[in-house]
Amino acid sequence: MKICSQCQKTYSDDNLNFCLDDGSVLTNAVSQPLEQTVIMNQSPVTQQNQPMPSQPVSQAGWSAPQQFSMQQQPKSSKTWIWVVAILAVVVVACGGGLFGALLYVGNKAEKVANNINVSFNRSPSPSPFSSVKNSPSPSPTVGYNTSSLKTGSYYGTAKNTTYNQTGAIMLRIDSVDSGGNVHAYFEATSGLVGKSTMTGTVTDSGKLDLHGNMEGGKQFAVSATVAGNKISGGYGIAGGGQKSESGTFTVTR
Repeated sequence: MKICSQCQKTYSDDNLNFCLDDGSVLTNAVSQPLEQTVIMNQSPVTQQNQPMPSQPVSQAGWSAPQQFSMQQQPKSSKTWIWVVAILAVVVVACGGGLFGALLYVGNKAEKVANNINVSFNRSPSPSPFSSVKNSPSPSPTVGYNTSSLKTGSYYGTAKNTTYNQTGAIMLRIDSVDSGGNVHAYFEATSGLVGKSTMTGTVTDSGKLDLHGNMEGGKQFAVSATVAGNKISGGYGIAGGGQKSESGTFTVTR
């Protein structure tokens, strides 16, 4: 079974490589281990020491009062021993509970971090774009509306209409400057072959034109439309002493 790393939709067909909803590359679903429940220590219920009943002072019926103090001698009390024992139990219980809470929070944080760290390299099978590295995208210069094209990697599918072939593609927008000039990288795999570093322009309305050179002296060009996080259009390949090719593609970010 495979799962989409973006929308979490699962597919039972292992031959699928991309999500049918957003075009993201599918990865093999991995079962998550059950979380362990940490039982926090509870303080034992202690019984308070009951006061000792005072002994009645016996006096002779008609004898004359003697000259002595009526105060009883202070008896040795073990109350302080119970107080120390209770405090020790409370300290141990609180310390154990705090340690358990910290351990539980640490485990939860580690699992959340592992879930967030999603990449194509986590799949047991190598990703078709494992050789592509997402370079940091410079911030566009203020003064040009670059909201129509966002930097980053766009993934999707393409069809070579010349040879009736389909495959997976990746279009990475590296930078867009204040004049609308674009630097990008294009790579095809899983049925289609080719990659190229490209340059071009994008307009405020979302018209994107890119061109570059491929291996074997071939020239590669893209003409597409940007609509939010989606880029769709056509491409053409010419030169290199071979038959010209053309096709269509759709990628999403």
